[in-house]
Amino acid sequence: RGEVIGVLDVQSDQVGFFTAVDASYMVTLAAQIATSVENAQFFIQQREDELRFRTVSDFAFAWETWLSEEGKLIYVSPASERISGYTREEFIENQKLMDEIVHPDDFQVYNDHWHVHGTESAADPIEYRIIRKDGTEVWISHVCQAVHDDEGTFRGRRGSNRDITAEKLAALEIAEREQRFRTLVDYAPDSILVLNYETGKWMDANA
Repeated sequence: RGEVIGVLDVQSDQVGFFTAVDASYMVTLAAQIATSVENAQFFIQQREDELRFRTVSDFAFAWETWLSEEGKLIYVSPASERISGYTREEFIENQKLMDEIVHPDDFQVYNDHWHVHGTESAADPIEYRIIRKDGTEVWISHVCQAVHDDEGTFRGRRGSNRDITAEKLAALEIAEREQRFRTLVDYAPDSILVLNYETGKWMDANA
């Protein structure tokens, strides 16, 4: 690349010891050494980048994944076991495990998500249920986006799965309470009026 990364210094105490052939050989040798040094530096940089990636991903609270260009699962964070009951090794060994644990009623949503977005940079988040290893249901909030290298080449998809079961159950409980309240109001024998004390406006009334 035209950068100086070192100097190959070969000396002799005899004047005119090195011939033109020797000089040509030294140039070739220097180029080979430079290539080896650059490859080593690139390898070290890759290892450092991988270490930083794993440090961030392995300690993430969410369940992180990375699918290769061919759709093969190449990385799963340790959080997979806390959320799904399955270790990351189990997901890597059984590439269809994720498909197998998605709730049957939500599989179409899950499957369409992957087929529609493909190599797109970002995808709309989806929510679906999975069946944990212990048989319980867990609600997952999933978001993912395409990964491209510096040249713009597609390198797969990074995904993040978050357990939203508690949020879903809380929302369901609120909906059930509202339904019970509505039933009570609608079928009450007496008139019921609901007043908002802050605004002074009537909010609801039975027929």
